[in-house]
Amino acid sequence: MRILEMIHSLNLGGAERLLVDLSNRLASEADTEVFVMVLKNREELNENFLVGELSERIHFIPMGFGDGPKLRYLIRVYEKIREIRPDIVHIHCQIHYLLWALFFYPKSRYVYTLHSKPEAYLFGYRKPIARYLARKKRLTLVSIAASNRIALRRFLKLNDDLLIYNGRSAPGKSTEYDQVAGFIDGIRRSKEDIVLLSVARCAAPKNLQLLIQTVNQLAEEGEPLHLVIVGDNYFNTPLGEELRKMTRDNVHFVGPKKNVGDYFLCCDAFCLSSLYEGMPITLLEAFASGCIPVSTPVSGAADLIDDGKNGFLATGFSTEAYTAVLRRFIQRRQLIQKEVMIDFYEKNFSIEKCANEYRAVFNRLQGTE
Repeated sequence: MRILEMIHSLNLGGAERLLVDLSNRLASEADTEVFVMVLKNREELNENFLVGELSERIHFIPMGFGDGPKLRYLIRVYEKIREIRPDIVHIHCQIHYLLWALFFYPKSRYVYTLHSKPEAYLFGYRKPIARYLARKKRLTLVSIAASNRIALRRFLKLNDDLLIYNGRSAPGKSTEYDQVAGFIDGIRRSKEDIVLLSVARCAAPKNLQLLIQTVNQLAEEGEPLHLVIVGDNYFNTPLGEELRKMTRDNVHFVGPKKNVGDYFLCCDAFCLSSLYEGMPITLLEAFASGCIPVSTPVSGAADLIDDGKNGFLATGFSTEAYTAVLRRFIQRRQLIQKEVMIDFYEKNFSIEKCANEYRAVFNRLQGTE
């Protein structure tokens, strides 16, 4: 089987991480040939950040596009698909790049995984087109969490999407682990100090203002909190400058990291403050590492976190709600059994389980099941 995985870029993000892990797992199968098409490849924007993690068995196709939907981009994607002749085209990006191919190259079967709320992917003319193609069985839609599925079905007024939870390869210690451990230990001023971790790009939906405000407030009240923020664009954007101005000396921006697993293994809690998500890969990394998640009630977190048992879930998105949930974490974190979190990940969210479910869908669409 020939599978084409397609995404905007390979910078540090959840959809990008899933594509790399999934592609590598599929490419390990002897009867499978995997192509990865990346639309944007600008080094200065870290759009090739994860390319080096792709298996040598994968055919990497950098398209070199700029921003904005342009007709020539649609035609180039169509021409490349005709050249490759994939059995399956698996889409992780905006659907408009596939419009030419969807209508004029029906030999491939198209699978569309939506990694966030449907409005973020299917706005404007994309919505009726996606609904039409799904009803005509030309496009198979995949939701990545139960709450994400409910939102998609309500949005498109369809009920034939598939539900496949995201998976993640278990992050282990890298060769830089000791360096990261030393950095985290240097942040702690005493054994009582707590180090929180945020893994998020600098973008408004990630809602880092909420997290920073909450950490500042609790620190003023005497809680020994420190925050490490892993992610891109905090030093070269207006929002990043605004966020850095809000911080105290207990907040540390370390930039994007390929060895993010080391930070999960060394920190006390993973803080997710997003306004919306689909199924955060970072949440799965937290479970896999035994790093206690503390989250706003976004899709994915609301599905997986059993408050007080495998993490802590805020009741809303206000500063009061997130302050309250962080206080609960501080007071009750010793009750969380990390072994339970890791077992929960291994049984439900390994990349092997995720890849097997996608492969079953691909086989069914090809009539080979």
